[in-house]
Amino acid sequence: MAKEDKKISDNIIEESEEESKEESKEESKEENKEENKEKSKEESEENNEEEIYEFPSTNYTLSTYRQNIKKLVTYLKLNSLFVCNMAVDMFAVDDISNTMRFTIIYNFQSTTQNYSFTVITKTNEYFPLLSVQEIFPAFN
Repeated sequence: MAKEDKKISDNIIEESEEESKEESKEESKEENKEENKEKSKEESEENNEEEIYEFPSTNYTLSTYRQNIKKLVTYLKLNSLFVCNMAVDMFAVDDISNTMRFTIIYNFQSTTQNYSFTVITKTNEYFPLLSVQEIFPAFN
């Protein structure tokens, strides 16, 4: 009888060990699932944040003849669609090999509409460029 009791107790112990192993496997699977869910939530939140702060491209480049530069700059400043209220930069590039050797580049910003405009015009040493200082005094 002692041998039979020992066999029965060994069987019970083995069964309980197998059950505890299965339970621990199930618990670890559930924990992994929860961790994966949390990771996917975090990733989706990060992706959503990127989408929220992503702005459409609002940089525009305009090219015009030197005679029209004053009209175009006035239009960009006064038109209610653009409202370019800030003169950011103006610079010139000298290309000696070209007949229209001076390329003048103006950068404007609309702080209300979130637009940025680059206006490009060309001239040479014989044809003067009209000043836009009256429109934007910063170009003094």
